Amino acid sequence: MSRTLTLEYRGQHRFEMRVTHPTLLEGVLVLSEASRAELSKLLDSEDGEWWADSDGRRLPAAGLFAKSPWAVVDGGSVEKVACRYIKLETGDVLFATGASYGA
Repeated sequence: MSRTLTLEYRGQHRFEMRVTHPTLLEGVLVLSEASRAELSKLLDSEDGEWWADSDGRRLPAAGLFAKSPWAVVDGGSVEKVACRYIKLETGDVLFATGASYGA
């Protein structure tokens, strides 16, 4: 059985995700043609190295999640998540949470 949650990109753009894995934040984005085009535009304009420090090294976990453009919104709470992959054509996604990062 899958559950649905809301993902937010940069605090402004919301997308619905159907979670398909029982323990991972893995699933499928529910995208219309318009929301797929919007997400494609957002991803194309993303700073490719937001996850790196000034020396090009991956940020420590706290910095990585703080700078991530993605968050899960659940009522009044917001949890930053890091995108592992997005397949725009199919909507398949995988996100890391603070608890699952590095696991």
